[in-house]
Amino acid sequence: MRAALPLELWVAGPEALADDARLRRCLGLLDEAERARYARFLVEGPRRTFALAHGMLREVLSRHAAVEPGAWRWRENAYGRPEVALPLTPETLGLRFNLSHTEGMVAVLVTRGRDAGVDTEHLHRRVHDDGIAERFFAPDEVRALRTVPEAQRRRRFFDYWTLKEAYIKARGMGLAIPLHAFAYGLPPWVGALQPEHIQLATDPSLNDDPSRWRFAQWAPEEAYLVSAAVRCEDGDEPRWTLHRWG
Repeated sequence: MRAALPLELWVAGPEALADDARLRRCLGLLDEAERARYARFLVEGPRRTFALAHGMLREVLSRHAAVEPGAWRWRENAYGRPEVALPLTPETLGLRFNLSHTEGMVAVLVTRGRDAGVDTEHLHRRVHDDGIAERFFAPDEVRALRTVPEAQRRRRFFDYWTLKEAYIKARGMGLAIPLHAFAYGLPPWVGALQPEHIQLATDPSLNDDPSRWRFAQWAPEEAYLVSAAVRCEDGDEPRWTLHRWG
């Protein structure tokens, strides 16, 4: 019998991130290390997004446990991925999260007891799509990208990019996992991808079973894309829910 695996994605778009009252609220929630990082930003946009993203994370986690948003403390694994360190209570044990932000968008993914990752990107971000793909993507992905009509190629590039980032973040190893060591099989058409459209293949060197992974994708605002990944156990049935932070 399959059991529902709840996965909650919380997003904040440009309007929420422009709210000065939210910024002040979030600044009041940050711990000493986060405030120090905030102070080191030299550019207003990234500095503001950092504060709002980390304050949002704290508020979202406090919806899942009776913890004041300012009371959360983190530890990092060997690759720098943050995890809940304190407080340790029955509610917080097993609580897992992942955070991603780009200009104008923040995404927080929350679940329990499962490896999960999220990535968000602005679709009009200036990147050299073909050059990055040639350098970092798996050969099958590069070949597939070349078959996409040029008008749709940028969107398909970001399909691959956000999905690949979500996977390496879920594994908790970041770029210690070579991006060319795993590949996504996506449909030939470009548009909204449902979970069943996304297939993963991994190189044996990664010591991972691709059949255990499930994926989801959203376009919560025009010109933004969010992709998420979760490693399932036998019997898991992912249930993805999208929320707006407010």
